[in-house]
Amino acid sequence: MKSGNIDPRITIKMDYFDCFNPPFERSKSEVKIVVRPHQTKSMDNPGNKYRPLDLDCQTEEIDCACLNKDFPKILDEIIDGSGIRPTLLWLDPRFLQTECLASLVINWKEHLVATQNVAVGIIVPEGIANQKLDAPYCLWKVDASGFSHADSLDVPVWYPALARDGKSLYNASRDLDPYDVFPLVEFPDPAIQWGERVITDHYLMLEQFRTRTRNFIYLDASCPDQAFEQFYGTLKTIPTSRSSVQPVITPGGSTNGFLTALLSGVLAESYFLTPLKEIPIKSNAKAQGIMILRKCT
Repeated sequence: MKSGNIDPRITIKMDYFDCFNPPFERSKSEVKIVVRPHQTKSMDNPGNKYRPLDLDCQTEEIDCACLNKDFPKILDEIIDGSGIRPTLLWLDPRFLQTECLASLVINWKEHLVATQNVAVGIIVPEGIANQKLDAPYCLWKVDASGFSHADSLDVPVWYPALARDGKSLYNASRDLDPYDVFPLVEFPDPAIQWGERVITDHYLMLEQFRTRTRNFIYLDASCPDQAFEQFYGTLKTIPTSRSSVQPVITPGGSTNGFLTALLSGVLAESYFLTPLKEIPIKSNAKAQGIMILRKCT
């Protein structure tokens, strides 16, 4: 509801369901999105092995932000914008580049209002997010028109996932030269051995910026909705004016942890530092859960 010229206060919530079959009443206004060129066969990519989600609903193919100059309008064409019936857009992150996945999410945030009753359902596959070890890290940000690259920032504050390779993060840190570092660590993780894996693997980077364990941000990968509320809330408190610090996210780890950090950063309009054209979720692994993003007034 609006009062005069004052816009309503909008909050974004995430719900996580640890299963692929939604334990809620399915809407008749569901749309399964397939993204060209990443998730479709073409003359340039005839061997694409992507298998669309097995969902009994309408399917729409859309051009990705990396192809479509009119990308800001694309979601308006596939939904009922009246808001009378709630709509759920199903999005599969498999085979999508990190920048392209982020562009889809920011498109929903920027171009659809809460009264249109459009939520996004993101499938969470099993496994670990892949990383390109042989590619340099690039600084980028998404907005309503897609994504753009940046050369440098005045006062970057870096949130790197320590599940990534130690050498690649160290090289990335030298290029970014952050003002401060707040490493992201997932738990529970039975494979974590503090003295060997997290600290030793990243010793050079952590020592370079005098980072201590008290600066670590712990994300509960078993409860992504709570981890999202924590991390997204943290990022939103950071001023984003040019005279203030600029948060930079490098997501990684499990698909739960990766998507939690990515969505938090996108919705908080943060910068990212990842290898260019990285495809973090490649396999056709069985879906293990669902993240639902919704706007509330």
